[in-house]
Amino acid sequence: MKLKVISGVNITESIKNAIYDIPLDEECFVVVPDRMTLQIEEMLFSLKNISATFNVNVVGLTNLAIKHVGVALNPLSQIEGVMQTKKAIENSQSQLKYFKNSNMYFCREIYKFISQLSSSGVSPEDMVFRGKREILKRKFEDVKIIYSEFLNLTSDREDSSKLVDRLAKAVEESKLFENANFYFIGFDSFTAKHYSLMSALCKNVKSIVVSLPMPTNKGNSYIYENDILNKMKNLALQQGCDLDFISSASQLPKAALMLASNLYSNLPKQAEADNVFVFEGKTKKQEAEFVAKTIVYEVYHGARYKDFCIACGDLPLYTPELKLALEKNGVPYYLDAAVTASKTYCALLFKKLITLSYKNFNKNDLLFVANSPFFEMSDKDKQLIANCTQGGARVFYGLENEQIKGFVKALGDNYLKGARSIVEFMELSLPKLAELDLDEKTLDIENQVPAAIREILDAASAVSNVGEIKEILSAIEMGLETKEISAIPSYCDQVYIGDVAQSFFSNPKKLFVVGANASLMPKTTNDDSIFSDEDIDGAGFAKKIEPSIKMINRRARFKVFSLMCSWTNRLYVCYSLTDAEGKPIAKSSVAQSIIEMFRKDNSIIRSANFDLGDNALLFEIGKNRVTAEQVMSGGALPQQKASLFLALQPNLEKFNRIRPLSTSKELRLGEIIKPTEIEKFYDCPFKVYCENILGLREKRTDVLTPPQRGSIIHDALEKYAKKYSFAHLDNQTMDEFISSELDKVDFENMGDGEIEKIRLKKDLTSILNYVADEYEKSGSQKWLIEENVEGEIAGKKFYGRVDRVDKIRDRFRVIDYKTGAITKNLACDLSYGKKLQLFAYASIIGKSSSLDCGGVYYFEAKANSKNKDKLLVGLQVGGDDKNSVSDEEFKNMTLQAEELMKKACGYMAAGKLFPYPDIKSCSYCPFKAMCLYDAERGVRLLKGGQE
Repeated sequence: MKLKVISGVNITESIKNAIYDIPLDEECFVVVPDRMTLQIEEMLFSLKNISATFNVNVVGLTNLAIKHVGVALNPLSQIEGVMQTKKAIENSQSQLKYFKNSNMYFCREIYKFISQLSSSGVSPEDMVFRGKREILKRKFEDVKIIYSEFLNLTSDREDSSKLVDRLAKAVEESKLFENANFYFIGFDSFTAKHYSLMSALCKNVKSIVVSLPMPTNKGNSYIYENDILNKMKNLALQQGCDLDFISSASQLPKAALMLASNLYSNLPKQAEADNVFVFEGKTKKQEAEFVAKTIVYEVYHGARYKDFCIACGDLPLYTPELKLALEKNGVPYYLDAAVTASKTYCALLFKKLITLSYKNFNKNDLLFVANSPFFEMSDKDKQLIANCTQGGARVFYGLENEQIKGFVKALGDNYLKGARSIVEFMELSLPKLAELDLDEKTLDIENQVPAAIREILDAASAVSNVGEIKEILSAIEMGLETKEISAIPSYCDQVYIGDVAQSFFSNPKKLFVVGANASLMPKTTNDDSIFSDEDIDGAGFAKKIEPSIKMINRRARFKVFSLMCSWTNRLYVCYSLTDAEGKPIAKSSVAQSIIEMFRKDNSIIRSANFDLGDNALLFEIGKNRVTAEQVMSGGALPQQKASLFLALQPNLEKFNRIRPLSTSKELRLGEIIKPTEIEKFYDCPFKVYCENILGLREKRTDVLTPPQRGSIIHDALEKYAKKYSFAHLDNQTMDEFISSELDKVDFENMGDGEIEKIRLKKDLTSILNYVADEYEKSGSQKWLIEENVEGEIAGKKFYGRVDRVDKIRDRFRVIDYKTGAITKNLACDLSYGKKLQLFAYASIIGKSSSLDCGGVYYFEAKANSKNKDKLLVGLQVGGDDKNSVSDEEFKNMTLQAEELMKKACGYMAAGKLFPYPDIKSCSYCPFKAMCLYDAERGVRLLKGGQE
């Protein structure tokens, strides 16, 4: 069994280094803090360049225990824990010597301390006081009594500590996780429960690996925690094995490494850096404007929105200003901030309803309820409330609305039951929230509130004095204040906003730290709460209670430090000179240290005005993703638009062999149009704009792409048809023919070129045999092979190159080779503008010859064709099977295709090239990041995820 510590200079780098160490071909459990599961799983896929894995499980410790313990769970939520603590205090009141009075907030603090005792493995029996201070003894004796009663009340409930205990016991008693590798990633300390689990795992597993940030300089090593390192050393000593330390050369830029060595150091060194900036704004509004405009400006120059992270010293304070500035500038974002339930509209309405009678029908509360979309209040009722002076029972009972009166009566009969009836009503009324014109994220949060209130009411029923409305209101209020609700991010290319100490920034390329003021950044002073570290030390318990308050506070400082040196491209540190009242406020020591560390004349940016000047139109494209019709309103379509889109999407390149751009407001389609251009329009009009107007395409790579693979197969089929007329070839002739065709391809300069050549040779052998078999069975004779076809459709000249046309008696059939996926229903596809070229070729050939069309088909030119007897997919004209149509039906379909082509030409000529793809087209489009279209929802994502 191996024990390893993998280090990095900060939290993110230590996590990355540990992920690089994970063997994908072995069973591995990556155990992470519960809140970081999704982000670390995303990092695993990104760093390992995989889309899925069967051997590696990224899991939170609680979920790992739930999955493998196999017990019926009845988990205890935080609000239930507080309520059970209150009940424990009430049951023990006669025994308590120090805590005579209590309220809900005191119960919450006691519950937090009980949870800390439990996670440290300290039972009531372990709380033997060995100190000297009598008053402290009485405090701890009271907690011991409350703790013991709390355990009695919750003996049938599970919390995280009990689950970890069960898991450790299961590991000790079985061969669970035998020969697996365990990675503990992203933890800042290990509790006694963690340690006991790791000790149990040592018996079965192959290795235990821990990620750990470690200092590079003694000058600031004091800010790193030694808790995990000391526990790993003890574990190695206990198991009698070596502890391996693995450290890799840091991949951080020079300036970030400079910060890692000198931030919080007593003697920081000075250096130069062109990627560290400090912004000094007069107000937080200026900070937010600077951030938003800088992001837009850098996106214009080639960055992606997801490259940016914004870390706030005080997230709730800065959220309104940031949201306003980002939405005004069209910057999509995800806010990593769980909203406290008490701040939501639904919770506010609920509180006003349950306190109407208690507050004697306050006028403002009545007005709020009357104007809610949940209630259909008459104009008469609204006028009655508006005209009264203070409200009161007389006004309330004079209302016509019986529904609200019914709620008040139900609350009077049984308060908790009445409150539940209000929640049920709110759940049914949630669709009416649309009338409030809330954004999508806010609606998502509001829709979760009634269920959260229901959970709080269920927990409040544990309070013994259910008849005392004041107690219940206090419990509900505290529950709403502690219950957090968050929204799920809607799409990937967006700016991430979080808290400097609470959020996890998995890959900050360009980092903004806003609110870097002394009064806003996390404090590192002790917050004593009920018991200080001195109190806990003075108790003299045999078992250590951890983490200590000092350690908890130091964590916040270390997380700020870790964040400051985790960026890879650019750092902006922003602070304000004044607060909301206009009073001067000081910059933080972190901001001051960075100014001194990277001192230069222009180190402080003092203006948030980014003037784009002549590029105003380009700025509008970068901000709103406008398309052809809007861009061309000024006349000529400048080439520089293509440069902007190239900056937005780095995997594209300029393709010069495109027709010249139009000099008029109309898009000149040219004298001859290809049917494939029309199909492209129906895939997505914006794709035509990018390819045929801006002249953009995906960059050529050294990897054989599906289109390149298709071209090679098409060329080989053309030569085969012309040289051998679809005849069966003996093995030697087949081998020589395919080898000669593949020798024309430059496989040497391709990644895995030789492997691709072998694969293509094998595939071509199968495909050519399939073609020969089908041709022989069909009784047809070849007519046109890779021939140019030109003719007039709907008043426009169309030109294309048909793969193959065969004659069958007095008819002809059109065949198009397909190396990709083929849909089976041509008639259905046609109505959506798909598969037009088959019908276009049939129309042109039919008009220029004396033959009628006998069918249009796709030939599945793939080596792994599932049904070798049905390689042709399409429509037979005049046949008798289910895929056959009559001559009249086929004529109508051809006319439909011509009408669709005419319609597309009109739209393109008018420059109407807005994003409007289907789901499939959107999934593989190289220009997707430039239009932000969400095909599944049928909308285009614009400002802040709005439609």
